[in-house]
Amino acid sequence: THEKLLAMLRREYEEASESENKAASRLERQMQEFISPSVKPGEEALSWNGDYPDLVAEADNLSDFEAVYVKIKEDEIVELRAKFDQYLTVSLKQSIGNLNEKLRSWNREIHDAIRILNRNLMKIPFDKAAGTHLQLEMRPSGDKDHKEFDRLLMESFPDVRDLISDSEEKRIGIYKGIRTFLDRYRKDDALRSKVLDTRKKYVFSAKEVNADESTKLYYQNTAALSGGEKAKLTYTILAASIAYQFNLDDSDNLKKGPFGINIVEGYVSSLHLLEKNEDGRTSRVSGMTIEEYRC
Repeated sequence: THEKLLAMLRREYEEASESENKAASRLERQMQEFISPSVKPGEEALSWNGDYPDLVAEADNLSDFEAVYVKIKEDEIVELRAKFDQYLTVSLKQSIGNLNEKLRSWNREIHDAIRILNRNLMKIPFDKAAGTHLQLEMRPSGDKDHKEFDRLLMESFPDVRDLISDSEEKRIGIYKGIRTFLDRYRKDDALRSKVLDTRKKYVFSAKEVNADESTKLYYQNTAALSGGEKAKLTYTILAASIAYQFNLDDSDNLKKGPFGINIVEGYVSSLHLLEKNEDGRTSRVSGMTIEEYRC
């Protein structure tokens, strides 16, 4: 009987020890998860080692973790909540507002540029015999990425009533909306560059206009044009662009700077400058790569 009882107690002890070891392992994993939380792919890694350098993920140190928990719950969380409210209601809202205003400003610049280019194009005969000139048009492209960007941007603007509300659920909803917007675009460089390029929200075209303002021809693209027709269309628009860049039409009093190379900078590999010599009869040509020009 003694031997049977001893064997039974040994089995119970071993089972209890195994259960205790498993519980300790789970506890230590949770401790480590607090110190260095796991993150999903693409998310920013977090660590509290700098805040709590004395914490060691061992079961015997459970009381240390409990003390930290009480400190966070009763002291730090109040301070952090106040900081978060300040960030949510002032800093982040202002940053989103500044971004939206910048996008609106770029949009206005595009419309202003098209308006001024069209005014210059009216002064440049396209077909002298027919008395026609060119006019540029722009319309929304309907691109789904830009549509989604505009939607998420507007959804990230918090409602003032929700900001001052005592509802924790509403405030968390505001934060999640902003977080969704930021995460969507900070992880994809190509997409971010695309949606921040306001020009890509539009499709640009040209039309040949008669003297009576009726449309003679409409140019959505140059695929059907001959080489000469393409060159004529391109150089006419380029002439108006140069007039715009050099501020030759000063009725808008725009300060665009003395040089118009930035019109074609993204499309050429080298530049050549033609200068007249002092004798007034001869000239010289100098060249540079686009990289040299940028330096």
